[in-house]
Amino acid sequence: MNIFSNFLRRFFYFFLGIFIGIMIVFYLFGNRFFYNLNYYLPNERVLNNIKNKKIFILKKMLINKNKKKYYTEFFIKELLRKGKVNFKKSEIRRKPYSIYKIEYKKNNEKICITIENKKKKILIKKIYI
Repeated sequence: MNIFSNFLRRFFYFFLGIFIGIMIVFYLFGNRFFYNLNYYLPNERVLNNIKNKKIFILKKMLINKNKKKYYTEFFIKELLRKGKVNFKKSEIRRKPYSIYKIEYKKNNEKICITIENKKKKILIKKIYI
């Protein structure tokens, strides 16, 4: 009986220490702890990096030549928010700046955007269906 109560006491102190340690981590790091967990995967890290930069457009590009529908900044932000980076078609290690291809499906249309990722801005090179 003494061995069992000794085990329970150690078990209690062990979990009490873990609980206090977790509380200290949350107090010190706050929201940064959960913020970094959201952007762990490469797709989310690239899109988050791109979303936080200024958008520059090379020229007015047609999305669909038949409908003559032009892109808008709202449309591009939606692509960046809901799109997926295609790493197979992207030129990640290109010097001096990486080029990413972001794909987004909307209403059974696959829309792709080509972006040059610079240090303080992004250049939109091409938008196509």
